[in-house]
Amino acid sequence: MNKLFDEILSLKDERTHRSALRIQSILNDNPDLFTRTFGPDLYRDFSSGFDLIAGSRAGYFGTEQFKSDFGKQIESISYYLNRISP
Repeated sequence: MNKLFDEILSLKDERTHRSALRIQSILNDNPDLFTRTFGPDLYRDFSSGFDLIAGSRAGYFGTEQFKSDFGKQIESISYYLNRISP
C-alpha cells in the first residue's frame, strides 16, 4: 500500500503524460485499496480526473494547460495521501 502511495507522490514534480498514465494505472489497478482508503467518492474523483488527463489528445501534453490540470489533480491526491501516510 505505502509503495503505491509513495510512487504517486514521487511523480508529483514530473508533470508528463507518462506520469499521468502511471497514476491512472495505479488507480485503475487498485480500486479496492483506494476506495477503502479514501471512500468511493474521492476515489471516483481521482480516477476520473486522471482518466481525463491521460486520455487526452496528444497535442495537449506538454502544454501549460496540461501542466496546470495535472498539477491540480496531483495536488489533490497528494493532500489526502500525506494525511494518511506516516
